[in-house]
This record gives sequence, C-alpha cells and structure tokens, in this order.
Amino acid sequence: MGKGGTRFVGDAVAVRGKAKGYTSRDQKKDMETFLATGVHPEVERARAAQQEVVPPLPERSTQRHHVFMDISVNGQVRGRFVIELFDDIAPVAAMAFRNRCSEGASDTFKGTAIQKVVRDMGAFGGQTARFREGMHMKRYTELRHSEDGLASISLQGAEFCITLGRALGMDTTHQVVGRLSAGRDLLPLLNAVKTDANDAPQHRIKVARCGFTDAAGTLEDFDEAGAGAGGNKAETAEEAAARVKLEAAKARESVREALQTGLEASGSKRKQPEGGSSGAGGGGSKPAAKKGMLDSMLGDISSSSDEEEEEE
Repeated sequence: MGKGGTRFVGDAVAVRGKAKGYTSRDQKKDMETFLATGVHPEVERARAAQQEVVPPLPERSTQRHHVFMDISVNGQVRGRFVIELFDDIAPVAAMAFRNRCSEGASDTFKGTAIQKVVRDMGAFGGQTARFREGMHMKRYTELRHSEDGLASISLQGAEFCITLGRALGMDTTHQVVGRLSAGRDLLPLLNAVKTDANDAPQHRIKVARCGFTDAAGTLEDFDEAGAGAGGNKAETAEEAAARVKLEAAKARESVREALQTGLEASGSKRKQPEGGSSGAGGGGSKPAAKKGMLDSMLGDISSSSDEEEEEE
C-alpha cells in the first residue's frame, strides 16, 4: 500500500477516534501503558463496559418447575427457599439442579452444608462425597448473577449457590438456573452469618430437606412423615386436592409422552407401500388398528386435560 492508502487509513482511524472522544494522544498514552505493563487501558475499559451490559431476567411464570430447600441453622429449620427454575432457558443446568433437589437422588442436596458464605456475594453449599462429576454444563450467557436471590449451580454440578448480591464475576464458574419465588427473608440471615478466615460459617447451616414443589411452595412430591424438626404439618382438604391434581397432571403428561414416543418409533412400521397386499391375512390392517387405538388413548388424555383447564 502506497502513501496515499496509508494516509487514508490513518485519517479514517483518527476520525473514528475523535467521534468517540478517543484522541490519538489517548491512543499513544494507552500504547505506552500497554508496552510497559502488558495491559491496554482501552481494552480493559471496553471489557468492563461489556460486563455491565446485563440482560434482564425473564418474567416470572408459575408454569416453570419449582423446587424447595428447607434451611436449618444449628439443627433448627429457619425457613424455606422456593426456587423457580429457568428450565426453558437453561434446560441442562436447570435439570441438573432439579435432579439434585430430589430426596431420592444418590447425590441429593438434602443434608448437605452451606460450606461457604461470602458477604454480599453468595452462600455456597451442596458438596457431597457421593457426587460424581459427569459433565461440564453449557453456559447460557443470557442468565447472569445480576442480583440477590438467584440460584445457580457450578459448571461441574458439584455445588449450588444462592446469591446475596450482584456477583457478575461468578458467571465464569456457575450457571444461573433460577430465582427465589419465596424465602427472601432468609437472605439477610445468611448474609449476616459470622465466618472464619476461609469464609466458612461458624454455625452449622444445612439443607434440612429439599424436593419438588409448586410456585407457592406448599406441595411436596417426596413427602417424608415426621422428617426433620417439626415434621410436616397436617394436610388440609384443599392442599390434598391440589396435590392430587398436580400428580394427576404429571401422570397424564408422562403417559402422553410415552405414547407419542411409541407412535414415532413405530411410524415406519405403520406405513404400507402403495398397492400393498390386503389379502385374507389382513396384514395391512393391523398397524392401522394399532394406530387408531393409540390415537384414541391420546385423544382421551387430551380431552380430559382440556376439560380440567376449562373448569379452572
């Protein structure tokens, strides 16, 4: 490139620099800093500005999966976290978190300690010797540690965190999977807990119980009679009806998915070539009959579900 081309490029750079308030004097000064320290101030400023661009959290929805955690301090249950999971945005990480909230899981969060509390940042727990690392979860950058009351899980799945403040630096090690829909009154308690030099709480803070629930935190799928201090309160008729309705809806959905999977798997078998035999053996009519039976079952499930929705 000749002098004209070089000058044109230089002029273009100068125009762009002046347009954003970044002069050639600033550029020269930053380059001197970079040569001396290896850190370019303009690059760091751009990186910091990018860090501050935080997408808004999704709107709340009672249709998402919810889990609960009962938190105890020195053996006394102090409250319950109810967490709305963003399983429609971060499905893999949210499912990993949800699975470990099951009381029946081998590596359940139940009984694990809050082993680390960093003031105005987060409370970390869930570590157990039974956990076996099996995958490195994908990061979903639209969900960030932008405020308190968020639930996240480490990218290896070994621990969870409940944020106690804005903690964008955790985006590289943990994935946000949900937010509190109930239990925010526990956040000041955790944030004020005394810790040692390694941020370990001086009180025994544990997940006394955990499991699946609804948005209000009143229903429990894995219900243990008399579990923990105080046990479970007697179920009212309204709560029992709501629990039965929730379980019936889940059962219908499971049957629907199983039947649909069966239809897809046997789709090729149901198809007959043009001009296929329809002799005395009736071989061509059996798949059609099977399809009709499954479609009929699916229709019954759909209509039952639709009727319940209309009644509501």
